[in-house]
Amino acid sequence: MRKTKLTIGIIGTICLLFTSLFIGGIGQKGVEAATLANIYNCWMYPNPFSPNGDGKYDTTSFCYSLSAGANVTIKVYGFGREVKTVINNSYRAAGRYYEGWTGTDNYGKILPEGNYKYTIFATNAAGTRTYSGVTSISMVPNAPAKASIYSYWMYPNPYFPRDVDPNFKTTSFCYSLSQDALVTIKVYNYLGEVKTIVNNSCRATGRHYEGWTGTDSHGRVLPNGNYTYVITARNTAGTSSISGITSISSLLDDLPTIASPRALTGTAIGKIVAKNEEFMLITITQFALCDGSYNYPANAAKYIGKTIPFYENKMPFPEDYVAGKNVSVSFSACNDINRIFYFNF
Repeated sequence: MRKTKLTIGIIGTICLLFTSLFIGGIGQKGVEAATLANIYNCWMYPNPFSPNGDGKYDTTSFCYSLSAGANVTIKVYGFGREVKTVINNSYRAAGRYYEGWTGTDNYGKILPEGNYKYTIFATNAAGTRTYSGVTSISMVPNAPAKASIYSYWMYPNPYFPRDVDPNFKTTSFCYSLSQDALVTIKVYNYLGEVKTIVNNSCRATGRHYEGWTGTDSHGRVLPNGNYTYVITARNTAGTSSISGITSISSLLDDLPTIASPRALTGTAIGKIVAKNEEFMLITITQFALCDGSYNYPANAAKYIGKTIPFYENKMPFPEDYVAGKNVSVSFSACNDINRIFYFNF
């Protein structure tokens, strides 16, 4: 009898231990992810930095994003060995992170001037991803240069948030930065701010595209018209800003409804206001539109005096079609499908 009780006790203990390990393992956040955690949008700011206690650029941050949850480790290397573990196997969910470092080694001593390699490790149940870069310590710091904003425009402009074609329902703020910076983009009408596109968000040196669907801060599509946008880039050296105009249009919203999609054709006469490789803007003086069986003379009047885009289709724009030229164009469109005018000849 005693032997039987002992055997049952051992089996029960093993089962409880196995259950605890199983449940405990499931509960660890580090093994939840089923896909590799990609590390992207990585940089350090400021870089170089100067941990000399003068209150200027004394600390730096490892800036990175994760595509999935993972246990993150950041190590710094110099002199042929590891000199600092900034964070060690710390869980981070998918998202954006900024891990600070004061330039000290694992013993709390400030490291000497020089270049240091760093590696970010992101580990979950699917495996490990790494990203490596270089940061510099300089006790006589060179202040970062102000971030200039250049090569900026919006495309498409104007655009049509109420229309059907997905290619023209959104627009993008396109710009380049000369230095890493915190970027803010705001849109204004005559009454004031109507939308913040990005707010004090880190952007690295290089080219960026920020999308906008034409909505205000409450998610409502804004009425037709011109809107001023301001892009601001701020870093420790100062602030730069530029401004421009974007236009929201829905000139084609009230085309007559056709039971089945028919190819619309038309002719327009007017002056070219602007042209690029994608479209040309023409201020209309005469306009005609039909679907092959029905004419719409009443509908044409609303286009007179308006500036509307004609997009390049199979037929390229003639080279002599330049801003300021009076032209007569033939175009096609497809009602209830894209509501965009495509240049024919």
